[in-house]
Amino acid sequence: MVEQIFLILKVFLTKIKLVMGWVMVGLGIPVFFLPIPFGLIMIVTGLLLVFSASPSARRYVMRKAEKHPFLRRRLLPLLQPKTKPGVCPKKR
Repeated sequence: MVEQIFLILKVFLTKIKLVMGWVMVGLGIPVFFLPIPFGLIMIVTGLLLVFSASPSARRYVMRKAEKHPFLRRRLLPLLQPKTKPGVCPKKR
């Protein structure tokens, strides 16, 4: 019973992250053209929220970054799924 509640909560929070991310991107585009560059911060933050909540968005960006090794090295730590606390990730 408790596991089901946590699963529902996790799915709900994932959907909230996606919605908030796309709202930030949508609001950041018009704000980007104002004199203060706050729109860029909003767009980047929104995209990071979307990438953290959507495996398909993460895969799309990583496929596009395959052509640019410098960009891939920069994006890889940001887009990898987080490990559980206390679990040591495998070294590559």
